[in-house]
Amino acid sequence: MMLVLGLAAWLFVVRPATRSVALADVYNRVNEDRCCTDGLVRSPNACAKALDELSRTAPREQLEKCPALQERESRDPARRLCGFLASQEDREAAAAELALANRLGQAAAQPGCNRVGKMAALQEAMKGGCQAAMPVADALPANDPQRAAILRRCNQRADPWPRPERIQVPPLAIPMQRTDAATALAACTRRISECAYGKLRSYDACAISMPACKTDQWWSEDDVCCPQQCMDAYAAARARGRNEIAATMGTYRTDGSCSSAE
Repeated sequence: MMLVLGLAAWLFVVRPATRSVALADVYNRVNEDRCCTDGLVRSPNACAKALDELSRTAPREQLEKCPALQERESRDPARRLCGFLASQEDREAAAAELALANRLGQAAAQPGCNRVGKMAALQEAMKGGCQAAMPVADALPANDPQRAAILRRCNQRADPWPRPERIQVPPLAIPMQRTDAATALAACTRRISECAYGKLRSYDACAISMPACKTDQWWSEDDVCCPQQCMDAYAAARARGRNEIAATMGTYRTDGSCSSAE
């Protein structure tokens, strides 16, 4: 009788608890190494083992939430184009296959499509000229970087710039020496970049939300600030269709001056 009770306890109490702990450990390893996204490329050995264990132990509804598993088991060219595991050559082949099937724009417009995949789609679309590329641009959301590149190359009007709401810009993590206009402007752009680091905040929101300098000698002010004319010129450049990098480089000059907003 005691043997039967012990076996029942193992089957219904100890074993489920042990499996629960083991599954939680697998989840932790998968999450820590980002194995369901780009981790399988960065840490192939650790993630391959973790994903194999996940496949054996996790419920189906959890497996469906892991893009890398879905991609690894799929031959869909849209998954190869937009996923995390394909090589550049495989992405280019997938883009060519999708273009022949008139599915390139639809694939590139998938939510969460990998940036490298979108770039491969752009390159493939432009091979056929603007007549082939514009349907891809039309499928992408407004202000998407690849859509903007196609519109620019095909001499089409850029999408209106969606001016963001102002935010609170955090101070510099490490103080910078400011002795003249050039070093003060360098500190200004550094604070913008740190604000947007890791995409915690949008670069545009950081660029237009910096504290405005109160005097012409902004290197002498207590807080790291940006001249208002610089922020206005940046916003004007973005409204004209220039991307974040081009707008910044064209606005904040290395000599400590700013371009005009006109």
